[in-house]
Amino acid sequence: MRTLRSAVALAHLVMIGMAVPVWSGITTEQEAGYRQLRKGFFLAIALAPAKGKRPRKEHRRYLKEATAFASQVTDSSPAYSAGAEYMKGRILLKVGKHKSGRKSLALCLAGIVRARKADEPLPPGLPSECAIRVFRAFSYFGEGNAKVLEELEAIPEGLPKPRYHEVGEPLGSWAEALETRQEDAHALRVYLLIKRWGVWEEGADDPARKIKLIRFRTEAAKPAATEDGN
Repeated sequence: MRTLRSAVALAHLVMIGMAVPVWSGITTEQEAGYRQLRKGFFLAIALAPAKGKRPRKEHRRYLKEATAFASQVTDSSPAYSAGAEYMKGRILLKVGKHKSGRKSLALCLAGIVRARKADEPLPPGLPSECAIRVFRAFSYFGEGNAKVLEELEAIPEGLPKPRYHEVGEPLGSWAEALETRQEDAHALRVYLLIKRWGVWEEGADDPARKIKLIRFRTEAAKPAATEDGN
């Protein structure tokens, strides 16, 4: 009986072993490298982009480091690879490389999916999935505001809401700029997204007030109907 129980236990352990994900995580050195990559990200994101087409050397150096790190851990740790791709994508957007930034953010999202399937915890520095999708939508600015809004509005409703410090400031600044340019139809859609996600600054105007004001202006701008209905 004891032999049978031992055989069953051994078979159970083998099954558990077969179920263990193929990703074994990262080494201590790689984890330290990721921390350095995060420090470099905060410095790189704070730097203004170069005036010409060629990115400044600090941004080029950071992108090279992020690319090397992501390639190094893409098979062993999809979570840390996702973190590197996110930071790389943000810097690419910063320097105007929108298509490349979009690709990196897509790789980041794919890495998050793989990490969840492998039960691998996400590394520090990754914002909410919704925020990553917002930044990916921003990569379409070269194709016009309508395309960006289309991508933002397509973000699934069921995702946890992003936080103000993640996307609130760029969304709010964009909405105000659209209002200033009297692009009320687009501004309204941005304010509706800000309201949907609850990402407005504490103490600032509730987006509901902005939405009401824009709708009032839109109605007021319509031609008055004549007595015959024309």
